[in-house]
Amino acid sequence: MTSNAIPTDFWAKISPSSWLSLKNHCIDVAVCAYHLLMQTLLGRRVASLGSIKDLTPSQIAKIAYIAGIHDVGKANKGFQEGVEQASYGHKVTKQGHVKPILALLTSRTSARDRLCHAIHADIVDRWTQDSRTLVLATFQHHGRIYSELDYSYDPSLWKWCVFGDPFDEIRDIADSLLNLFPDANDNSDILPSDPAFLRALNGIITLADWLASDEDFFPHINMPDTERFSHAQKASCDMLKEVGLDTYDFKSYLGTQTLDFERCFCFPPRPFQASITGTPHCPDGSLMILESETGSGKTEAVLYHFLRLFRLNMVDGMYFALPTRTSATQMFERIVQVTKRVFVDDTKRPAVLLAVPGYLRVDEKEGKILPRFTVLWSDDPQDQSRYRGWAVENPKRYMAGTIVVGTIDQALLSVLKVPHSHLRGSALLRLLLVVDEVHASDRYQTTLLKKILKHHMGGGGHMVLMSATLGSWAYEQFIAPDKSRNKAFPISLSDAIARPYPAITVCTRGRRCDLEVPPPSEEKHVEVVMFPKIESPADVAKLTLSLLDKGARILVLRNTVSECIKTQREIEALANDSGLRHALFSCNGVIAPHHSRFAREDRKTLDKEVEARFGKHATSDGPCILCGTQTLEQSLDIDADLLITDLCPMDVLLQRLGRLHRHKRQRPEAFKDPRVVVLVPEGENLSRFIKPESGRTAGPCGIGTVYEDLRVLELTRRELEARKKVVLPQMNRLLVESCLHPERLKKLETENSVWQKHGTTILGEDYVDRRIAELNSFDWSDPFEETRTEDLSKVATRIGDDSIVWHLETPVVSPFGSTITEISVPSWMCKELLNQKFQDLPAKVVSCDSGTCSIEIGGIMFRYSRHGLERENCIGGEDDD
Repeated sequence: MTSNAIPTDFWAKISPSSWLSLKNHCIDVAVCAYHLLMQTLLGRRVASLGSIKDLTPSQIAKIAYIAGIHDVGKANKGFQEGVEQASYGHKVTKQGHVKPILALLTSRTSARDRLCHAIHADIVDRWTQDSRTLVLATFQHHGRIYSELDYSYDPSLWKWCVFGDPFDEIRDIADSLLNLFPDANDNSDILPSDPAFLRALNGIITLADWLASDEDFFPHINMPDTERFSHAQKASCDMLKEVGLDTYDFKSYLGTQTLDFERCFCFPPRPFQASITGTPHCPDGSLMILESETGSGKTEAVLYHFLRLFRLNMVDGMYFALPTRTSATQMFERIVQVTKRVFVDDTKRPAVLLAVPGYLRVDEKEGKILPRFTVLWSDDPQDQSRYRGWAVENPKRYMAGTIVVGTIDQALLSVLKVPHSHLRGSALLRLLLVVDEVHASDRYQTTLLKKILKHHMGGGGHMVLMSATLGSWAYEQFIAPDKSRNKAFPISLSDAIARPYPAITVCTRGRRCDLEVPPPSEEKHVEVVMFPKIESPADVAKLTLSLLDKGARILVLRNTVSECIKTQREIEALANDSGLRHALFSCNGVIAPHHSRFAREDRKTLDKEVEARFGKHATSDGPCILCGTQTLEQSLDIDADLLITDLCPMDVLLQRLGRLHRHKRQRPEAFKDPRVVVLVPEGENLSRFIKPESGRTAGPCGIGTVYEDLRVLELTRRELEARKKVVLPQMNRLLVESCLHPERLKKLETENSVWQKHGTTILGEDYVDRRIAELNSFDWSDPFEETRTEDLSKVATRIGDDSIVWHLETPVVSPFGSTITEISVPSWMCKELLNQKFQDLPAKVVSCDSGTCSIEIGGIMFRYSRHGLERENCIGGEDDD
């Protein structure tokens, strides 16, 4: 960056027309950290992580001092003189400040002694039993944790610069901070040295630095110490309110309102929802597990639970985590409407933020990206409400919002060895964390969720897990993770089936309570039809069109994108021949399927159209066939008259059945009774897809790839074959445990050596998944220095979640009218490029005609059309959803 502003003293921030002194910025950050601990629940949460009830004024002042010295590494000669050299037209290598100060601190030199003297290390030593890690935590405030292999000491950086002696400047900053926070000099209350406490401080200091870097609230106007301190006090208080970190006004307003369930949601509570309305709350943290059928109103129950916690000042907000971007977007819309009903006065209404990368949505506003990483929320520059969206302007800040709706990935990043995990995890402590659609199929995510649960509960936070299909294995993992680790079968099959359903379990520190929940009063009798043509898209298409009736809405769910696209093309061909093209799902007049391999801009458009045609408030305008993948099955409030689905694990199937006859409405005569057609392979047994020598699988349509455990699929197939009809939700527990419980899996293995070999292989793969999760993640109780940060691209939030984003050299107009600037390519579609510096390869638009674009990346040709992204001449390979 070029700048006309030439500093005349040690500086920290610079813009084209102004600069801010290093000392002024350090004061700003210290004050922001102070008010984060005073005006939000972070003070209480951090204290819990340090095994104390509350932070004292002396401890908060000490933390403010530590936060204030975060940037003293900028006093190095290379950093300070870089701007001046650039102003003279000299080519300058940008010099950082984090690695140089770490290298200095860990060196054995006289310069290190001067640094320790400058930051009053002798005083800091009396504040904690681990002063070294405390200082390392504040210096590494840019989101990365380094090892000593990442940096080396350069003595030339700590020589006099044009502004003077770096150590004199550091000492001046430290002296000023001690004068401004005199309570820090009280040595009676030392700071905890627990690793979780130190990690949380690192995250809080990172957040404070981000807040104090906002030029609107903290302008580049250099002031004397006391004047800057006074300005920072007001600015930090104002900013915390504007961005939604200080929620006092929202809670006070809610306290004046009657918190009536029917007023919040426009209908009286159902029996299941009423069970949660009187739940006693524990101020020291809680875990609530809600198990109830899809469509029973778990969402409203949880939102009411949140409002009660919020009013009682037990949380500062909520992060609602969903499995997909589509479900997150739809849930965001629902929660916006709820907050409008509850907080009638819009000046006292907390912001609802959509935490999905690529989307900039706050309440009913959509932001526009501007140069220099800024976002425009309003055309009025005086509109202070534009700061309501501050937290979503950068994905790293998502957890700093008040009411945030996003994907589970963003929460999982708080325990992965990726940049800014401490910022995410610390900010998340303030919030009620709600995780929707928890089930047992993903051991990798379960491992990460357990780490989040341990950290969240350790900090006195509150958490809710929601599921329609939680198996006993996963249930035991969450309510008693340490005990269940040593049990082969945490709970017997008979006991697992006998557990009440629906159920609400509340766990606090050392206590567990099972709430009384009345049994469901309604039954959904679903006819199950097995169709052994899963490998024939043509037969699936014929079946679909043969079942089409006037006004019927049919969902066809395939396990893989490739099968979805093949089926879509077969359906289109038959529809053209039979004059039924009007019955195919379309978006902006363009017929299309729905899956994950569309550009971000098109996914937004497709998601909205799915809601319009299949959502709760959809108006029937004739028949509609929608072919999609798992993107349609989770957390979406959509309703079909008929469901056609590939064979999948029973817990997943029950999720899909939640989209069948979900709401009460008029249906065509032929579809008055719910019916599901399950596509299965021909033959009596899935064991033929198992390789006897290895136990691995190679089946069609996601059998053995998307869903690796054929034992679960085989038990699901047998259960459906035997029953022909299932009664939901009364049979939910029975169906899930009959197909997923370890006793049933072990019994299947006794049938022959092939199943036994496969069971051993799956056990090994489960171990590998958990081991990979352990290697990619960290416990907040691990020593601070043992968690070296990895690049985000190297660590996934879920197994197989490794798509690569390429920016197009030339933006193109999509088949649906959106302007596309980038595409996301699953790594299996471009394996040949992974050994290269693939990030540097251009994505060239070779041609674009009639809505179909050919894109070349590193010699590989891709086609993007109304059917999504495909690799041309692609043979075999993995698949995604």
